Amino acid sequence: MVIDSINQLVTYRHSETMITVLVFLFTIIDTYADICTTPNNEEAQCTPLYQCIPLLKGLATQDPKVIKFVNDSKCGNSSTEPLVCCGSTYTYTGNLGKIKRICGFQHSDDYLRVDNVNAAIEEFPWLAVLIYERDRDLDVGGDDGYFNEFSCAGALIGYRYVLTAAHCLKLRASTVVGVRLGEYNTKKAEDCVESGSLEECADPVQDIPIESKIKHPQYNRRYGFNDIALIKLVREAIFTDFVRPICLPTSDRQLAKVGEIMQFSGFGKLTPNGMYTNVKKKILGVLLSNEQCRKYFGNMTEPSPNVIENSICIREHHENAVHICEGDSGGPLVFSNRVQWHLEGIASWREPSCNGRLPAVFTKVSNYLSWINEHTND
Repeated sequence: MVIDSINQLVTYRHSETMITVLVFLFTIIDTYADICTTPNNEEAQCTPLYQCIPLLKGLATQDPKVIKFVNDSKCGNSSTEPLVCCGSTYTYTGNLGKIKRICGFQHSDDYLRVDNVNAAIEEFPWLAVLIYERDRDLDVGGDDGYFNEFSCAGALIGYRYVLTAAHCLKLRASTVVGVRLGEYNTKKAEDCVESGSLEECADPVQDIPIESKIKHPQYNRRYGFNDIALIKLVREAIFTDFVRPICLPTSDRQLAKVGEIMQFSGFGKLTPNGMYTNVKKKILGVLLSNEQCRKYFGNMTEPSPNVIENSICIREHHENAVHICEGDSGGPLVFSNRVQWHLEGIASWREPSCNGRLPAVFTKVSNYLSWINEHTND
């Protein structure tokens, strides 16, 4: 049987209600494709439409844009049912889709590196440093010791978007006003390192002002719930070996499993009462289950934010030369799957001693993909 470009009313069951939508079915032949590419250039599985939960949820809205997205998601062929490329979302993600094929790669992976302690100059090219401006209407009593120009980090996820922690948008007496990309050493105007007999220098940093800030609507600062935010830049970042976006976790990517090594980077303090690091940090951590993570905080005398479904935790690796500390909030926790790194966590909170003995807790990015896509599909 062959069905060629017919408009057909299809009825779906969603949330115990029957919803009828107009779907544009496509040519159906007796072949089947397992791997496919969505309209957002996301690699996914070609499955029957009735088994694709993200697209069915989208169809429940009866939005014409969603119906078009479903039509554009056609893949393979079947003699009995329509097939779609079942990705992680039912909306167009614009530039986020276009960068899918270049995100998550770093030049340092092109050659063998055995240094698991120090960050290479081109390592973590998605690391963004947030730039703050002091609030002039606040009286800080002349105490400038706590203030630093770079007090949080973030992850570049597109040409104009940086993902960070919601609590980083507004600090005690300062507000984020810009983002720096491509930084390695904050004390040097030009970043260069010795590589054998050669000298390797990074491109100039990119300082980009902020157009808008989008805090998650259910963010709760007291308990650390939904500690995630988006920053939209006034102009696009220029991608180089030193500035490149990190991939978002998607259905086709294998997320880190409990016990596997993940990596973190930032420009936070070296000790609780010390100075901020000049050089980009490289921190290894072992992924814990949330149950394991909660046990570490069970005997604390002071209350701490909760480890919930939207959290992931790591216990720092014994090889680390530096640790996660104040100023590392918003930084990216990443994992490599088939040599292409993706973002799994945004640094939310950690124990105050900065010695790596207790786990660090991150906002779980994969639980916020729909919210991210909703606000970045321009």
